[in-house]
Amino acid sequence: MFPLTVAIFSLFSYAVVAEDCLTALNWSTGKGRILLNGQPFVLKGVNYFGFETETFAPHGLWSKSLDGLLDFVRNNNFNAIRLPFSMEMALKNPAHPNVNCQANPRICKLNALDLMGAFIDSCAARGILVMLDSHRLSQGGGITELWYDKGYYTEAKVLEAWDIILNRFGSKWNVFAIDLKNEPHGAASWGWKKQDTDWNWAAERFIKVNFEVFLND
Repeated sequence: MFPLTVAIFSLFSYAVVAEDCLTALNWSTGKGRILLNGQPFVLKGVNYFGFETETFAPHGLWSKSLDGLLDFVRNNNFNAIRLPFSMEMALKNPAHPNVNCQANPRICKLNALDLMGAFIDSCAARGILVMLDSHRLSQGGGITELWYDKGYYTEAKVLEAWDIILNRFGSKWNVFAIDLKNEPHGAASWGWKKQDTDWNWAAERFIKVNFEVFLND
């Protein structure tokens, strides 16, 4: 069974795939549709878990090849992948994630961040877009209510992790979207004017500190 969870993000008629746009992606909207390089775009994506877990690698690579898995995605007309990762993976960059060398000789000895780069580049070669998703703070842990904790993963550490990720991958042509925090809930608030819990304020801070340079490119 392939370690991919299907999630349809948006659907419009007359699709164009990313590979048809070469490497220049110009997004706009018109008449209720998302346009990519002026053409109506169908965004059809999957979640591909693993970087946020204790394996620090896309699931399935312990036995299957990355090329084979991404070919499966592309051959079934998916054009986007949401790629979860943990703050721990970004900050600590573990060596030797769980990758089968016989199935993946090209990438089996890479550290976690280099493996993520290889994953994104392999997606680009197939015209597949990538959304980077801050899914967990620590590997294999639960989904925290807030975007930080009161231990090691302070907001400053989370911003540091995003800085690492964006400096390495923010200029990749096929990295088209960011999920700042998977599922804020519970203690998370919105518009309560509370610095420690208001997710709307936190998202604004993230943009100003880490993302403004990429938005202005």
